[in-house]
Amino acid sequence: MLLGALLLGVGFVAYGSGPPTVAIADVDMVEDGTVVRLTGVLVHAWRYDSGLETMLLADLQDGSTVKLAHQSSDSPGYTSFLSIGDEVASVGEVRRIGESTTVWVSDDAIRLTKQSETVLTVGAICRNWLLFEGDHLNVSGLLAAGDLPGEMVLSDRDGPGSIAVFRPPSGLEPLMGKSVILECELVLSTEELRFGLVVRSFAPSQA
Repeated sequence: MLLGALLLGVGFVAYGSGPPTVAIADVDMVEDGTVVRLTGVLVHAWRYDSGLETMLLADLQDGSTVKLAHQSSDSPGYTSFLSIGDEVASVGEVRRIGESTTVWVSDDAIRLTKQSETVLTVGAICRNWLLFEGDHLNVSGLLAAGDLPGEMVLSDRDGPGSIAVFRPPSGLEPLMGKSVILECELVLSTEELRFGLVVRSFAPSQA
C-alpha cells in the first residue's frame, strides 16, 4: 500500500514509467490496491458539495466503463475543465468494495489528451448511445441531407454513420455539405422513436 501511495503521489511527473497501463475492460480483474494507468473517454461527470468528484470513463471500441473518484478541496477540480467526450489519461488506485470497483485519483493525476471534437465520431456515438443520452457534446462531422424530405444529418467524414439533427437552428443550412463542429445534446424523440442531436451552437470545422 505504501508503494501504491507513493506512485499515486508522483502522478504524471513520471508518466513515462511506473504503474502499468490497463484496459478499461480489465480493471475489474486488477487486485485491490494496485495503482494503474487508464486512458478513456469521459462520458459522465458529477461534482458534489463535499468536493467529491466522480467520473465515468469509457472505451468507445468495446463500450466498457470504469468509475473514477477524486476528493478535491479548495481547487476547482477536474470537472471544471473537462468536457463530456474528452479523452483523458489518469493514474489511480483500484479500490474494491464488494462487486463495486472504483479507481481513486489524486490531484494532478488526470490530464486531458484530446478534446471531444477530435475524439467523438458519429459512429462512436451511435454505437454507445446509452452512454451519451442527455449529454451535452461537441461533435464534428459532415452536415448532409438525410433520407427523409427536409432532413438534416451529421455524418462521419470517412464512415457510414449518421445521426439526425432535430429542429436545425437558423444559419445551419448554408453549411450543408461542409464539415462542422456542433455543440449539441443527444436526445431521444418519443414522437419519432429515434435519437438525434439538438444543436445549441455551431461553427465550421477546419478539418
